[in-house]
Amino acid sequence: MASPSSSTTTFCFQCEDSSNSVTFRNGWRLRSGKFAQLCHRCACGRVVTPLFQKSLSASDADLALSRLVIPKKCAEAYFPPLSGPHKIPINILDTDGKEWNFHFRFWPNSRSKMYVLEGLRDYMVSKKWQAGDVDAIASVYASP
Repeated sequence: MASPSSSTTTFCFQCEDSSNSVTFRNGWRLRSGKFAQLCHRCACGRVVTPLFQKSLSASDADLALSRLVIPKKCAEAYFPPLSGPHKIPINILDTDGKEWNFHFRFWPNSRSKMYVLEGLRDYMVSKKWQAGDVDAIASVYASP
């Protein structure tokens, strides 16, 4: 895989193709400042949608907890609805294009809910999470 060398280079988020003959579709700005898009070949098979970015709290970056508190508005807008506090498996695509398997659930919190992704230990180690870091998560859905 070719790695884009400049922040002005357009490349496919999935296959990292940056050749001039490639037609790109959609896109979003990555943490690195680069603008990622999908080439036609990758866009035909699936749609990659950035979900949210979050500045990590000390508890988010705690390996012993291995979980991420999801902002309520993001959880209710982008994640499957939950009928109870039981966790459901969910596959997440990170901004590097790697798929991770987590569990999504909520905890009752006063008159509201606290949404969390659990089972993030390997992900946290891979990303070297520290409090104050900003992490972005995207999800992959099969095209209709």
